[in-house]
Amino acid sequence: MTNFSFHLNPSGRPGRHTGRLFIRVVHNGDSGDIPTDYRLYPDEWDEEQSRLRKELTSTTGVPGARSAYLVEVERRMLGDIDRLTATITRLEKASRTFTASDVCRRFLGGGETSTLLSYTARVISGLMDVRKERTARAYRSAVKSFLEFAGKDDIPLEAMDAKLLKDYEVHIKEKGLSMNTLSFYMRNLKAIYNRAVRDKIVRDGPENPFADVYTGVHETKKRAFDIAEINSLVKLSCILRGKLPVKGKGTGTVEMGYVHDRESRLNRGLLEALYYFMFCFHARGMSFIDLVYLKKNDIQGDTLTYYRRKTGQRMELRVTRPMRQIIEAFAPATRGSLYAFPLIRPGRGSERRQYESALAVQNKRLKLLSKMAGIGKNLTTHVSRHSWATIAKKEYYPVQLISEALGHNDVRTTYKYLASFEQTELDKISEGISGKIKKIS
Repeated sequence: MTNFSFHLNPSGRPGRHTGRLFIRVVHNGDSGDIPTDYRLYPDEWDEEQSRLRKELTSTTGVPGARSAYLVEVERRMLGDIDRLTATITRLEKASRTFTASDVCRRFLGGGETSTLLSYTARVISGLMDVRKERTARAYRSAVKSFLEFAGKDDIPLEAMDAKLLKDYEVHIKEKGLSMNTLSFYMRNLKAIYNRAVRDKIVRDGPENPFADVYTGVHETKKRAFDIAEINSLVKLSCILRGKLPVKGKGTGTVEMGYVHDRESRLNRGLLEALYYFMFCFHARGMSFIDLVYLKKNDIQGDTLTYYRRKTGQRMELRVTRPMRQIIEAFAPATRGSLYAFPLIRPGRGSERRQYESALAVQNKRLKLLSKMAGIGKNLTTHVSRHSWATIAKKEYYPVQLISEALGHNDVRTTYKYLASFEQTELDKISEGISGKIKKIS
């Protein structure tokens, strides 16, 4: 006789935090647990009835996104019940002797049915439930690339051995993709594989299939603009601003309101991109992600205070006149918003997705701005940060001071920045010296 039921494993942290549901399978006195990615608060779960509280999934339940999530959890639980019932039926027909662990493994896709694509799909579904959309997309991208290399629609997880992964590494290199792209794919495939081991779908053997492939971070050459190139970009603002309505005479501040015709929308978009870039530059090379999430209450008087999203380090700086003008340019578009810039709009989906979309649009526009300015370099959001550091170095400011201004936790990080920036200058010096020497006949 086989029975199963859902249970909530509550969080051990103090306060109101979500716990994770699991399925307990009992067969002839033996028991096994099936993990799920459903996360619930204790007051949302009826442990006695082994189900979500009825009132929460009714049409008059909790409003908003949480209610939709609970309804989706209930729908998926019903699907799990059907699948688990079918799994037990198949085992009963195929064998008189099986254990609760056999039921769990078969349900999770163990044995011959354990495939990379099917397992990843299940993992991605759980990630989406807890709004880890970026990780879900990374997993999907890595699996797609790997299966394209394998030339198959799907492969067993156990087929991912050291030789196959090494062949995949060679394939990526032969395609001319960067080492960081290779590492991105490998790290995500490794994460999926390790999850499968943890879920006991794949046996943890003595050989680590990822031991001999590249999963590190490759240092890329940084590109920085000098003062003349930055000023070339600034000059574009006059051209773009002349094609848009101005907020007030003498202010030089553009009214970032809605425009109807296509050309005006393009010019406005390019001007916005330029303003974002210059704000980051003037704010000591602020990262674009920090600009996107910057809130109005982070600015008190002439002081801007924020925490770097990459490191959590607290940054404090003075709001300069150029920064103030840019903030004021976006004031009409951010009226009623918590944010200083109109890049995240509450109620329009995941904030992370909005940021990633804004980043893609910004880099596309910056590339066009660089061409318009006649600069033969690729312009990205990172360039404002790199350029600020490089110009500060060339103005003979101490590296320790530059490091603190950038928010680096270790001055060695700053030296890495500057070492790569200065290489072109060093090459010029070398060529200049060599040019003074007679050629070997």
